[in-house]
Amino acid sequence: MDQVQVLLNQTHSWAVKHLLRGLQQLTLEDLDELEHIAGEALQLQLAFMSELMEHFIEAARQVVLGGDEEEAMLFHYARLVQYLEQSGALKKEAYENT
Repeated sequence: MDQVQVLLNQTHSWAVKHLLRGLQQLTLEDLDELEHIAGEALQLQLAFMSELMEHFIEAARQVVLGGDEEEAMLFHYARLVQYLEQSGALKKEAYENT
């Protein structure tokens, strides 16, 4: 599997895991993990994907710190997941491993 495929699957797994756990349960450590993934996306020249993650991270960080950005967080989460779904690169294994 190529690096882009691995990164897309890793990001999708992160998104599904936290959706199932509940986005309101996010921690700063969870966001740090996603920031690391966003950095990898930039290295692989996936700037738009990285930008989507950064928008989500920014809104989610506000929620984690007690702000009222839930609507923005959910909007950016949906955009990121939609990008992953529309990329067409997710393999069936990504769904089976979540």
